[in-house]
Amino acid sequence: AVDERGAIESTPISIYPRWHGAFALADVEAPWGIGARMSVALALVTRFLGGRVTGPVPIVSGLARFAAREILLASGTMTPLEYADEINGEIAATLFADKNPRAAEIARVALEANRVGPKVMRAKLHDWVASARVLAEADVAGPSGPLPDDAFGKCFSRVATKFEELDLGFDEDKTRAQKAMTGVHGEAKKAGLRDGEPLVSIRYDEGQAEHPVRVVVTRAGKNVEVKYRPIGRSKTAQGFRVVPGIDPSSCAR
Repeated sequence: AVDERGAIESTPISIYPRWHGAFALADVEAPWGIGARMSVALALVTRFLGGRVTGPVPIVSGLARFAAREILLASGTMTPLEYADEINGEIAATLFADKNPRAAEIARVALEANRVGPKVMRAKLHDWVASARVLAEADVAGPSGPLPDDAFGKCFSRVATKFEELDLGFDEDKTRAQKAMTGVHGEAKKAGLRDGEPLVSIRYDEGQAEHPVRVVVTRAGKNVEVKYRPIGRSKTAQGFRVVPGIDPSSCAR
């Protein structure tokens, strides 16, 4: 379904459970980007696993995230570059775990699934769904140490990468609750946002600090969009990139 979203509630896409599937409400002005595609895939996988596979939320949610990105890549609705961005976003979440411990744990499980191996993990998921398995940490634990070079297949190689923390530059919860910018700092402040400005909408891709944030506020009776990259701290660690010259159609496994 497509609709114009209301003030404050404006996001690229919102997913609601509906019977055995999901109902997606998309902003008519929002592009069908990877954030929206990943949200839909994640919602559908989560609905499929729900009630069939149970256990600690980070484990089930992490496996759902793993399955969603693998499905998108295999179906051709996620490019190898977008896949690499997703992987590196998950790695970044673990590097800045103090920012959002829950997101970091979900990302860790999604990455561990690739350490075990996509084919092996898909087979396990099939068996777990059939047997209504209650999962534990041991079910997703692979060998210790860094992710192997081939964890994501032949299309992706390990490389030293600069990871940037996603920092919106304001207190999102208080800003939404008060319907006005609160706790503005960092890149948001540099971009011109100020405390107290009435909020119209916020749009950003969760976990993707390289993707711009779009904040719309009211100034002098007009809606003004402020766009900036939500960069916080940075760390250098091992990430993954697309192998140059690789055939994208050969990346699905």
